[in-house]
Amino acid sequence: MLGHLDFTAGPAVVTSLVAAAVLPAVLAVLARLPRLRDRNALQFLASSVIVIAAWLIALQLPAMPPSSAADIATSLMILAGALLVYLEAWGLLSRGYTLGLLLTLFRAKHPMSDAQLAQATGKGRAWDGSCVIGLADSCRHGLFAGKAIASS
Repeated sequence: MLGHLDFTAGPAVVTSLVAAAVLPAVLAVLARLPRLRDRNALQFLASSVIVIAAWLIALQLPAMPPSSAADIATSLMILAGALLVYLEAWGLLSRGYTLGLLLTLFRAKHPMSDAQLAQATGKGRAWDGSCVIGLADSCRHGLFAGKAIASS
């Protein structure tokens, strides 16, 4: 307690922190199921639904003291923020080409042409406008616009 401020976390907030901490484990388990293999978006959706359902059930347990609307709203915002962070991390880690491109651009320390980027990522081909190395056109144009790569 600092003066009149109380920094203790209520049970709803603690429940959301536990749910956020459990999400990577649930995601790791679901990612290994044969039916969900190579379906990254579905893996994350299923993991999120399971964690949110578990959070809602935990809030209704008889052992949980009742929480105010403000505590539940805070808890929901913490859980939603954690889901967004995990979504971004999962998006990068589950698609190797995205992480590979970012690492290649980071290590280069200077703008790269599309041919240099293709060569550095091991594809050995220049882009022909059809995004040979797996980037969407909008992402490729974003890289050009941000001067991360230069046109040749």
